[in-house]
Amino acid sequence: MKKIGFTAISLALIMSATCYASLPSNEIAIGGIQIGSPIAKVFATYGQPTRTENQGYKYYYYGKTISVRSNGKTNELVDFIESTGNNGWNTPAGIHVGSTRKEVVNAYGTPDSAREFKGVMFFTYQNRDNELQSLNFKIKNDKVIEMYLEWASAL
Repeated sequence: MKKIGFTAISLALIMSATCYASLPSNEIAIGGIQIGSPIAKVFATYGQPTRTENQGYKYYYYGKTISVRSNGKTNELVDFIESTGNNGWNTPAGIHVGSTRKEVVNAYGTPDSAREFKGVMFFTYQNRDNELQSLNFKIKNDKVIEMYLEWASAL
């Protein structure tokens, strides 16, 4: 009986370790900005935003295709970044809006989560060092149409 229990636990651990791509923290970035970065790093890298909004969280927009959200607290840490255009904001692996589905999978492997809704594929890659952080892609007609980073605790 002990052998069966040990085998079942071992198998479960192996399967849980091999089911996910789980990226290292340094791969969970867009435009060189990571979740938890000070908003000052965004300003130092990209200058002042073209528009801001304060809705409890603070939103900073760079043109029409980049939005960065901070936690709205005095320490202003980035907790969401979204790119909806091919604007120079790439992931560390060079993936950007316009990249192909194949390029995403070649760069990051099989996603931790993949689902389809109304013709759009949603790929999620979790941060292996902090499961609350993820790098996400929306793919339509085999092209990335949007990518975003999020911190689940901010939702």
